[in-house]
Amino acid sequence: LFMLQLVLFLCLLQLFNLLFLQKLVLFLCVLQLFNLFFMLQLVLFLCLLQLFNLLFLQKLVLFLCVLQLFNLFFMLQLVLSLGLLQLFNLFFMLQLVLSLGLLQLFNLSFMLQLVLFLCLLQLFNLFFMLQLVL
Repeated sequence: LFMLQLVLFLCLLQLFNLLFLQKLVLFLCVLQLFNLFFMLQLVLFLCLLQLFNLLFLQKLVLFLCVLQLFNLFFMLQLVLSLGLLQLFNLFFMLQLVLSLGLLQLFNLSFMLQLVLFLCLLQLFNLFFMLQLVL
């Protein structure tokens, strides 16, 4: 009877061991599935992060391109304004030269009139001296 109870106990222990091993295998399978699921989520997260990184880099490149275009536009406006300023400066210098030229012509005309007046005065003086001598 004791041997029979021992055999039954060992059989039950064997069954319990098998059930425990079965539960352990199921637990490990579930853990493995959870691990795979976690790895899948991690891979998806990294893919999304990579896409976000690419989108961010694309936006950064576009922003830098727009900034470069704005910089080029600003430099173009600066060059145009300096060119217009240079043209205005040249125009002002041309007007100054023309006004000085006209002033010089007016000065020459005045000097010519003065010379003519002095010549006439000299002729009048000579004529007066001639009359005085006569």
